[in-house]
Amino acid sequence: MFKYYSFIGLLMCAAVFTFAPYTAADEGVEQIPQRLKPNLDQLLSLALHDHQARPDMTVIQSVVDYVLTPKDPETTYSAGLRNGATSNYYEFTIHRSMEDVIELTYNPDIPSYFFIPASLHQSRWTEVNGKQQPFPDLSKTWPALSDPPLLIKGVETVENTPDTYSGAYYAYTMDRGVVLTSYQGRRVLLSMSVQRGKSDVGKKGLVLGNDDDWNYIYTGENGCTRTGLGWADTYMYGSESVAVYYEMTEPVPHVRCAVFKWVHAGWAGINMAQTIHIKNGVERFVRTFKKVIESPALPRPSELAAVIRRIENAPTPALREEVRDYFRVLKARHENDNRLTRKWLGKLFENDDYLNKMDREELTAAVCTEYLKYLLGKTHGFDIAFLEKAKIPSRHPG
Repeated sequence: MFKYYSFIGLLMCAAVFTFAPYTAADEGVEQIPQRLKPNLDQLLSLALHDHQARPDMTVIQSVVDYVLTPKDPETTYSAGLRNGATSNYYEFTIHRSMEDVIELTYNPDIPSYFFIPASLHQSRWTEVNGKQQPFPDLSKTWPALSDPPLLIKGVETVENTPDTYSGAYYAYTMDRGVVLTSYQGRRVLLSMSVQRGKSDVGKKGLVLGNDDDWNYIYTGENGCTRTGLGWADTYMYGSESVAVYYEMTEPVPHVRCAVFKWVHAGWAGINMAQTIHIKNGVERFVRTFKKVIESPALPRPSELAAVIRRIENAPTPALREEVRDYFRVLKARHENDNRLTRKWLGKLFENDDYLNKMDREELTAAVCTEYLKYLLGKTHGFDIAFLEKAKIPSRHPG
C-alpha cells in the first residue's frame, strides 16, 4: 500500500479553479515577464515520466528571483496561455519554518488531505522514481546546501473536492516532479505537475453549508449538481503547474510561496477556465492550508501520525459507525437547507445506501477530517472517545 503524498505537491494536483459562470475576457490582468516562460517550460519538463531533463540552477535562480521581486498585492497575474490552458500566478506566505512545513507535510504517515480538506478528497502515488515505492521522507533526505539539486519523479492519481459553483469533482492522473536545492544559502523546494490526458468525466458532488465547514458529498453520478448544469459532461482537459517554496528567516522563520498554474476545463472541448477562476480556486486552497498548518492546535508530527495510524488500523465496521454518526449530524444540521440539499441528503442517506458504498479509504478520510475539525475547535460530527486508546493529544487553546 502506497503512503500518502505530501501537501506541497498537492497544491499542484488539486483542481485549483472555480467553475464559475463564464464572463467577459479577463480585465486588469498583468502578464508575468516573457523571459520566464522558457524557464517554466524547462521546469515542467522535469515532471514528465519519459523525459530525461535534469534541474538547471540558472533556470531555478531566475524563477526564484521573480518570486522574491516585490509586487502589487492587489494585482491579478497571469502566466499566459499554455497548450490551450488559461493561467494564474499567485503568491502567499506560510508563517512556519521550512523545517516545520517539511516535517508535517512530507511525513509519509500523515495523509495529504489532512492539510487541505477543502481541495483534496483522495490522492495516491502509484510510482516513485520508476518503482512502486512510497515517496521519501524529505525531512531526512534534503541535500546539503553545496550539493547539486535533487530530483524526485513519480506518478500520482488524484480526486478533488466538489466545485463550489457546479458541484462537479474530478479524478485524474499526474506526472510529478519535486526538486530540492538551495539558493543564496536558503533551502528551495520546487514542485511540478503535468496532467496525463483528460480527467474522468465530472461527477455530481455537494458542498454542505459553508465551504469552510469541509463537509462534502460524493455521489458517483456523472454530471453537475447545480440546477441547469446537471446535463453537462465536464472534464479537466489538462492542467500544469510549478510551485516554488523558498526559506525565509527574517524577521522570523517563514516560507515564501508562489504558484504558476494552467487549467483547461469545461465541456465539448471548450475551455471555460479564466484567470480569475483559477485564482479563486488557489485562494480556496491556500485559505484552508494556512488555517491548518499555522494553527497552534496542531500536535507534534509524531503525535499526529500516531492518531492517523490508530484511525487507519481501526476495524472497518468501527469506522463505518463513526461516519454514520457524522452523517446523522449532517442531515440534522442541513434538513432546512435549500431544496437541492434536502433532495440529495434524503436520497443518499436513506437506508445507509451511501454509507455502505463507501470504501475503507473514504471512511478513513472522513474520520481523519473530523479529527482535524476537533483539533481546530470546529464543529465536528463524531465521538472523540473513539480514539481514546491512542492517547490522542488534547486540542491546544487557540
